[in-house]
Formats: sequence, structure tokens, C-alpha cells
Amino acid sequence: MNREEETARKFLQRYNSFNPVILLVENSQASQDAALSFLKSVHKLEPRVQNINFMLMQFNETSVSPVLETTRNSKLRMEKILSDRIPSSPSSYLGRETNRSAVFFGILNAVHLLPPTSGVVVFMKRDVEDEDLSQHAAIEVEKKRVQVFVFCGMNRKGGYLEELAERSRGGFWIQPDRDLSSEYFEEFLENIGAFTSVSMILSRRKLRGENNLMFPIDSDVTGIHISIAPGVTTGLLTTPGGYNIGVLRSDDVVRYSVGSFIKRGSGGHEIHINTTTATTRDVGVWRLQVGNARALYNVTVFAHTTKITDFGTAVNKTGNKKKIVKLGNISSISNITNVSFVTRDGNPILSNAKLESHNNNSLNINVEKVPNESFYAVIDGIDSKGHNFRRLSYVRGSEKDIFFLPPITIDLGLGSELITQPFRQPQLFFEVTNNGNTPTLVRFFCQDDKGILLSMDPWYKWINPQETATVRVTLTTRSGQYQDHITFTAAGTETVSKKVIVDVGISNDDRRDPHIDYHFTSDCTGVLLGSCEDATWTVEVKAKDTGSGLLQVISRPKGIYFPNGFTSGTTEEVTGFFSESCCNPDLELIAFDRQNNRRTRHINAYWATLSPGAIAAIVFGVILLILIIIGLFFLFRKCCIAWRSKGNYDLPVYRGPLSSRRA
Repeated sequence: MNREEETARKFLQRYNSFNPVILLVENSQASQDAALSFLKSVHKLEPRVQNINFMLMQFNETSVSPVLETTRNSKLRMEKILSDRIPSSPSSYLGRETNRSAVFFGILNAVHLLPPTSGVVVFMKRDVEDEDLSQHAAIEVEKKRVQVFVFCGMNRKGGYLEELAERSRGGFWIQPDRDLSSEYFEEFLENIGAFTSVSMILSRRKLRGENNLMFPIDSDVTGIHISIAPGVTTGLLTTPGGYNIGVLRSDDVVRYSVGSFIKRGSGGHEIHINTTTATTRDVGVWRLQVGNARALYNVTVFAHTTKITDFGTAVNKTGNKKKIVKLGNISSISNITNVSFVTRDGNPILSNAKLESHNNNSLNINVEKVPNESFYAVIDGIDSKGHNFRRLSYVRGSEKDIFFLPPITIDLGLGSELITQPFRQPQLFFEVTNNGNTPTLVRFFCQDDKGILLSMDPWYKWINPQETATVRVTLTTRSGQYQDHITFTAAGTETVSKKVIVDVGISNDDRRDPHIDYHFTSDCTGVLLGSCEDATWTVEVKAKDTGSGLLQVISRPKGIYFPNGFTSGTTEEVTGFFSESCCNPDLELIAFDRQNNRRTRHINAYWATLSPGAIAAIVFGVILLILIIIGLFFLFRKCCIAWRSKGNYDLPVYRGPLSSRRA
């Protein structure tokens, strides 16, 4: 007996009526395929089933369809509906689905259409959790003595839905052909809050060809998460015990332990290994062999653990100008054997740093020279159980200090299309930046007013310190002239949102540049260059575009922050702030509108007392002075030439007597 026939046999063993049966199918490809296999198998196994009128209804998270087709009318047409591929359809919400009551609404609608002693067969994957509505559905089911059969793609018990099916003398079964990797990924998203305690243990960038990477895993680690971007063509993960896991094969990853999965996307591969459910705890050195012959790629390995060493890192200068790298929160660590520094690409800077002091709260590292660029401190040691461990701690260099930025910020990418036409698929690019010192797991959600959201990629992302992840949201516009308000949300250590206005079919011929102005709230006019490290400056920036609306305001270097946020596409004035060290006094500000018109301002914190008009006047005066000097030079040269020409007299030439010339 194959898998397709197993589902049909379970139904035939319990349904002893020839009354109509409604197939209530969730609007997903997996559920639709399962319903098609069931319909074919049940007619194949029992010829008398042709006397039963099967009716097709579908449901999603917001609605339930009417009866789409019946076998009494056309069995072939019903099979055709179920065999059609489900295209990506527009929606008003993208992200983790929140409606867990949809199936109960579907059952209530189906029971209302059926005569007594009939049946409802549900094919679904979504989770359900609504006690009140399930009780209401159970009452209606019992009134008409309807049997409810549920074939579910979840890898867990069905809760209220399972109780409803059993009370109706139907049945609740897990579909045998479910994709466990996808199910474990959905579980991961549901319980994503449990994975906020994380530490980086390996970071390598710009790798080429084949690479053999090794990292230790201690007993405190409950999960390993490997992020590979943009993706590799070969990948093999070997445990300390010698067990090989093909990290690009879903069945290999799932087979290792319950809860492990692989998620493929346009940006690369995400592999999650649950170490707590494995047959044996693989503590020791793991080896990852990866390769990509076509492009450079990055590999980052995170450990889910409560043993964190990369919290509150800082670089301090003592009274005698000695540099100290301070790492905080290193409790539960028995012994630190080595501390080294590597670049953000993973290249070595310092192989063995000198430990000055070590206690349960902090670790001081004495170094003569701290890199100006940000880097990672690699901490190797032995935990209280005698196992080797490794953690990477992000240390922000002295090239930039950010004062106002919150842990997570969202900007709209300049390639986003906010003015478009009907029947197109414009894209929005949201740039999510982790401004903290620790890796952060961030989930993404998107919703709008007009229901034109088509897709979002990715749905979640590990973002390293001071790095930016780009999330692509694709729209699908319909006919008409309208304005859609879109809200994009990123949820990590805190939840932040970015609002966007998209015009569809609305012409806007805006050729004027946006307005941008600034005002120093503190500056560097009284600071000597030799003591610039001890001083900072802050500027308040105001921008406005009354034409097509303001798209984005960026700063070079990055770091401008809008405390109240602003809606991209607004015609109102927005206010932001930027702060920096006096060692970096220069700043470029650029404002863009939705028609890609732009205006740029260049400012310097040492020239803060001068207004833009005064600076322009000084520059104009300098240019005018140079022109005057050049003019005087040419005038003086001309006068000299004229004077020389007037002082040149022609004198007679004496040629001697004629006789002497003849001789």
C-alpha cells in the first residue's frame, strides 16, 4: 500500500454513509496535492464511492470559498482544479501567519451546507488554536452528526481540532508525506523568541573555491545555525564522532536530529542543527567543508547558548595611554586559553593577546595598538565541564562612534520604486541594520492597505554587528489610480517599523530637488586636532520635498538617525540627527525624492560657526581674489611688454669707406 492509498483507506474504514462529503482544502500547494491524491485513491479502492457526491471548498487565513465543484457535476473538472499550480497571489500581509481560527470557520461553513450524517475531510498544514470557535464548531457538528476527518501536515498534535475530529467519530492523522524540513522551519519561526541568546563562533568572508572550516562546540550549546551567502555548490558537515551531514540535502539535515532544517533562499542557505535532540551530544570540534567555484561567499556560524562573551565590548584608554580591550559578561567560563584578533573577514590581526585581568564579570586585554577598524576578538577556552569552546566578540574600532542609533534601524533602499503603473510588479528594498555589538535574529513582516503585496524574501535573518540585511518586497499592482500605505516591520531585540507610500497610476512630474538644511547642536570649533578623540559633535538635519515626496535621506559616513522616523513619500518636513568624533569632522548629506531628484550638502564640524551662506560667500570671495590676482598678473605682464617696445630705438649703422668695402 502506497502513501496515497493509505490516506484514502483511513477514510473508508470509518465513513459508512453515501451522503455528500465536502473536501475542505487549505489554499496551499501541499494541501491541494494531498486532496487530489485522496480523491483519486478513494475512487480507485472502492467503486461504490462513485455514489458519494464529493464537493470541493477552499479556505485561507481570511476567508472560505463557496462550493467550487462537485464530482456529481464533473469529477474531471474537480481534479483539474486540484491539479492546477497555485500562483503567488497578492495579499495585505506578509510574514508569519497569525490567524489560527480559519479552519473552524471553514468547518462551520461546510456543516451549514451539508445534510445530516454527512462528512467533512480537511486537508491543511496551518496550526490552529481557538478554543471558543472550536466549541461552537463542535456543537454544530454534533447537531447534524457530521463526521470530520483531518489530514494535517503539522508534525505535532492537533489540539482542539483533533478533539473535534475524534468527538465526531471521524479521525485526525498526520500526513505521511510531509516535508519535515519545512515543518521544523515553521516551528523555528513560531519559537523564534527562544533563540535570542546567541553567540558567534565563526565568521569568514570572501571565501573562494573549496574551504575546510573547523569550530568547537561545547556542552552548553543547544543549537548550531550556519548562514552561507550567497550560497555554495557543495557542503559537508562532520561531527566530532565522524557522522557526515550533507548540509545542502534536506533529508540529511532532518535525519541528524528532530528540529534540524535547511532553508534555501535567493540570498543563500540557512542550516539549523538542533544538538539537544540528537542521539548523542556531539561535543568537540566540528568540520565544515564548503565550496563554490562560481563566486565568492561568506560563512557565519552561530551557537545558541547562554554562555555569552560578546556583550558590552569596549576599547578604553588608561591614564598612561595604554590600550585596554574590555569584554563583559564572561561568567560560566572556567579558563581562557587564548585571545586573538581577526578582521571582519576572518583574517588574523593579533595571534595571542596578553590577558591583564580576568574575573566573572569582565576580561581586560592589554594591547599596544588597537586597530582603527572594527574587528572580532576570538576567545578560546575551557568551560566548567572541561570542554573546549570558542566565542567571537565584536569590538568596535575607533574609526566611528554611533551615539544616537537604536539597536535596529530600517532604511528604504534607493532602488525602490514608489511611483509605478498598473499591472506591474515593482520592488521595495528595506535595509535593516544591526547597530549593536552582538548578532541578532530578526524577523520581518509587511502589511498594506490595498492588498497588493506579492512576496517577501527573506522572512528572517541573522544580522551580524554593524551589518545590514536587505529584504526585498515585491508588489503586484492592479488597474486604477490609487495610493497604498505599506508598513514594514523588523522584530529583533526590539521591534521597529518603516512606512512607505506607493502611488499607482498617478502621474507626478517633479523636477525640483528636495530641500535640506542643518544646524549644529555641538561642534569642534574649540577642539585641537591632537585631542579630537575626547570630543564629539552633533548636527540636526531637516529635509523636505513638496513635489513627489521625500524618499530617503542618507549620510556619508552612515549614521543619520530620525528619532520619530518618517514615511517615505511624505511631503512633510522630517528631522534627523548625526553624531561623530571630532577626529572625523566631515559629513555629506544627500536627500532624494521619489523621482530620484537629489540635493547634497557638505559640512565640517570645525566650520560649524559659519552658516552655509557665509561659507558660500567665503568660497566666492576666495575665487574672486584668485581671479583678481590672475588679472593683475596679466595686466602687469602686458604693461612690461609695452614699456619694452617703447624703449627700443633704431641707431644708424656705420659701414666704412667704399674703397675698404671693395677690398
